[in-house]
Amino acid sequence: MLFLYQSNRLEQLGQLYAAMLQAQPLSDPFAAETVIVQSRGMGRWMTLDLAQQCGIAANIDFVLPAAFAWRLMQQVMPELPRKSSFTPEVLSWRLLQLLPTLEGEVFAPLQRYAAGGESAAFELAGKVADIFDQYLVFRPDWIRAWERGERLDLGEDEAWQAALWQQLAAQDPSRHRVRMLDEFFAELRPEHLPERITLFGIASLAPMYLALIKRLAELTDVCLFTLNPCEAYWGDIVDTRRKLKLREKGDLFATEGHPLLASLGKQGRDFFELIAADAELDARPLFAAATGDSLLARLQRDILQLDMPGHDGQWLSPEDSSIELHATHGAMRELEVLKDRLLAMLADDPTLSAADIAVLTPDINSYAPYIDAVFGQRDDAPNLPYAIADRRVEREEPLLAAIGNLLHLLDSRFAATRYWPCSTARRCCSALA
Repeated sequence: MLFLYQSNRLEQLGQLYAAMLQAQPLSDPFAAETVIVQSRGMGRWMTLDLAQQCGIAANIDFVLPAAFAWRLMQQVMPELPRKSSFTPEVLSWRLLQLLPTLEGEVFAPLQRYAAGGESAAFELAGKVADIFDQYLVFRPDWIRAWERGERLDLGEDEAWQAALWQQLAAQDPSRHRVRMLDEFFAELRPEHLPERITLFGIASLAPMYLALIKRLAELTDVCLFTLNPCEAYWGDIVDTRRKLKLREKGDLFATEGHPLLASLGKQGRDFFELIAADAELDARPLFAAATGDSLLARLQRDILQLDMPGHDGQWLSPEDSSIELHATHGAMRELEVLKDRLLAMLADDPTLSAADIAVLTPDINSYAPYIDAVFGQRDDAPNLPYAIADRRVEREEPLLAAIGNLLHLLDSRFAATRYWPCSTARRCCSALA
């Protein structure tokens, strides 16, 4: 069964999860708790939070959705190949070989682009392979329909994409993601699964993984701890532009709601709609309104209770700094301003510590060099302890990545696209020489 625990506070979800572990331990004391998280940083936060509440946090298997799905598939279908012919790196070469043989008016857009030469054809093959890979994950219904010979009226580009996919699927009857998922669902049994599976802090899931979670909920207990900023139903909330379009089409039920929830909450809204659809669900909300009169607290309350901003008639205090916006000319300056503000906050609030601070960014690997440059240990400036989560090991130690590539050469095919473009490896190899 699928148990849904919702809250607008991550701390409350952490307390609820700790209470569940203590009140309902697994029947096997040596079995690991399986927790699916969306990032390694969330796993670290849960470990620290559980240790603070329970005194210890041990034997917890934190795993990402893709890694958990692949691990389970290998357990159920041990004959799976190491690499499918439908992975992007393999599919791009198959497309490159197929492009010169395409005939017919339906393939005219591809033929015009590929006529630009080998480099244009190679670029086109890579882009199409990436698009098909996204379809396998996010649009499995399109793939199934195309393989049945159906069209879904998706636009003028659907004709050549569907025809091209049919040729690729006919060339290789092996299992791609959608085929594997269908076969996997048919062969999955309760004995393949742990006693309990927990998803914590998941903000969104691709349809492929969402279908997997619903299938798992039919065979074992699945507990979903998720953040929901609003305690009311907000599935019909849209922004102003979308509302006008719907009204023109005769849809009179769409409401505008809170502007931030309408404009920035589409992903969360769709996720909750998909979770609730076609699933036996035990929903248990746990919401708490923010206290205080700061701008941040008022904004959180308005979103939680689905009130329009400014309904209480209160004005913003000039001393209110609960929400700040800073415009900078680059990433380096952005990190410098961040460090200055963090130092000021720590100086103003003696109860605040570095462990209470989390800085979020959409692409941590692009910011990592600037973080090290600004927050690194220095003798001529104040220092802040920091750690970078979700950073790949090869980004932290390029020399180790270069040595790993050299060792991999012994049993690899020495693919030019894998090794030659790697400037980091070339520099490190030169240093080793």
